[in-house]
Amino acid sequence: MSATETLTRIPEHLEFSRKTCAAYSYFFRDEEGDGPIETVVSLANRAAPSIQALSETETILDLCSGPGRFWTVYNGLALQPKSRVVTLDFAEIRKPQLAARQHLPLQQYTHIEGDGGNLPIADGSLAVVVNNLGLDQILPKERAISELARVLRPGGRAFINLNTSRLMLPPDLEDRLAKTTKEIMRKEKKRATVSPKLRFERDALLCKRNFRRQGSFFDASVDGESETIQQQIEDLFVSSGFDSAVVRLNSNPRGKQWWEVDLQKGGI
Repeated sequence: MSATETLTRIPEHLEFSRKTCAAYSYFFRDEEGDGPIETVVSLANRAAPSIQALSETETILDLCSGPGRFWTVYNGLALQPKSRVVTLDFAEIRKPQLAARQHLPLQQYTHIEGDGGNLPIADGSLAVVVNNLGLDQILPKERAISELARVLRPGGRAFINLNTSRLMLPPDLEDRLAKTTKEIMRKEKKRATVSPKLRFERDALLCKRNFRRQGSFFDASVDGESETIQQQIEDLFVSSGFDSAVVRLNSNPRGKQWWEVDLQKGGI
C-alpha cells in the first residue's frame, strides 16, 4: 500500500476518537505547545479578576488543561488563586506534577481524567471555567458548550479561546503528513523501531486534518466575514444557556488568529 493510499483512511488504532485526539495533544500538539503563548497570556489576563475574587470554598475548572500551561503563565503574573482548582483532560497527568507547576498545595487541587462532553461534575458547582483552544475540539461542540453551562453556577463566568484554521493547521499539513507516513512505513518495512513521537506526530496531523474536514473551526474565509462568524459564535453560546457572550478575533505578530469568548451564565 502506498503512502497516498494510507492517507485516505484513519488507522485502526486512532479511529479519530476524542480520547485519542486529547491524548496526543498532551504529548505533541505543535511546535508552540498548546498554541501560541499569546493565547494563554490573553486568557490569564481576562480571567484573573474573576479568579482572584473567588473564596477558598469556590471552585475553578481548567477544561482540557493539558500539562498545566495556563497556571504557569498565571503564576508568572504574580497571582495565585485562593479557590479550589480542578483540571480536566483526557490525558493521564500526574497530580504532583501539575500541583507543583501551579504552585498549589495538593489539598487545594484536583485532577480529573475525563471527557469534556460529559463532565463528571455536579450541576451549578463551578464559579469559573477557563479553556484554551480545547473546547472546539470536543465533538459535537454543542454538547460541550451545554455541559459547560450546566456545571457553572448562576452568575458564573467562563473564559474561552477557540481555534481557527490559521492557528491550528500548518500550511504544509498534507506535505508533512505524507512525509511522516512514508517515514513510518519505511521503518516498519525494515522492522526498525518507530519512535512514539513520530507516531504521535502522524496521528496529530491526521487529527488536525479531520477537524478541518468536519468544520470544527470558526473561520472567516473572506474579508469582512468575521462579523458574521462572530455573531454565529455568540448565538451558539447564548442558545446553550449563557446569558451573555463577548466575542472578539485576536491575532499575534506571526499571523496566528484565534477567537476569544468571555461568558456569563444568567440567573444570579
